[in-house]
Amino acid sequence: MEATVKVRYELADGKPVKEVERVIQEKPGEVVLKPLASELEGTGFRLTDADETYTVSLSPEGKVTYQANDTAATFTVEDTYVDDPSKEFDDGDGTQQNPYIIMNARQLDNVRNHLDAHYKLGRDIDLTGYYGATWVEQGWTEEMGWMPIGRTASQTQCEMFKGSLDGQNFTITGLKITDSKQQVGLFGRVVKDTGVEGSGVICNLNVQAPEVWGCTSEGNSYDGKVGVIVGQTNNGAAVRNCTVSGGSVKGGKEGEPTKSVGGIVGYQGSASDQISNCTVEDLNVTVHILDSELKKDSDAYAKRLILGYKPNSASWPTACLGAGWVNGEEKTVTFS
Repeated sequence: MEATVKVRYELADGKPVKEVERVIQEKPGEVVLKPLASELEGTGFRLTDADETYTVSLSPEGKVTYQANDTAATFTVEDTYVDDPSKEFDDGDGTQQNPYIIMNARQLDNVRNHLDAHYKLGRDIDLTGYYGATWVEQGWTEEMGWMPIGRTASQTQCEMFKGSLDGQNFTITGLKITDSKQQVGLFGRVVKDTGVEGSGVICNLNVQAPEVWGCTSEGNSYDGKVGVIVGQTNNGAAVRNCTVSGGSVKGGKEGEPTKSVGGIVGYQGSASDQISNCTVEDLNVTVHILDSELKKDSDAYAKRLILGYKPNSASWPTACLGAGWVNGEEKTVTFS
């Protein structure tokens, strides 16, 4: 009998580290599972007890039943990762075949040095209190939080990220940004490089409890371009399988309206851009938009749980769900 079991690894305090699906081939009945070191490879965690066991029941129909109705077989791990500051990234060479592996905030910051390379997260990243070694030279203060990838403090436009980042379903916490310029988010601007397959992609990334604020240029309601994952996309860039949970994203202010504020992407700049299979929950969105926009679209506010603005010729996101509050009102939105 072949069946699929969800195996979860977590720290002693219950903090999740990784969850994988493991195919087992056993006879129906009681099946004893053990942790596999290979499932933790590259995460910076190791098994606390390699002989730890977990018992599941396998029915003749291939249905798996867990002890105590748990959602997954759970094993305990411990953190062994030690950052080597002499290494720009933990592993890889930045190609699509061998992406750079990012294991901490410092290495995530280094992405801005190679905007056409390819990356994967190897573990959860905590940005709380992080301040880049070169940021002070660029006039970026600690109170401004995270500098969007592609931004320098003197720029009015972000440099374009044309590589890719696969979050591998890991989570970024501690993301805080206060930026008076436009193109604000974890990434400022993501663009697909024409003719280059796999470029301009952010996928499989979770962001928990962000606090993101960006402003707009006076008199231009389209500026701002404030999103949690990406401020602005262009030329067929894709944001897929990303989630944002809790926290807030805000753009503009009274007298300086902006409609381009979104939970995933602030400003989708091209008709060919793609936002798909993304989820937002419990997010507070604050946006200052013109009354004329509401007259055109009664759902203008709710849609901003996912996307702030798109050109009329472009399609809306697909297979995305959003729930939270927009300007203090509870909203939900579904893109099929």
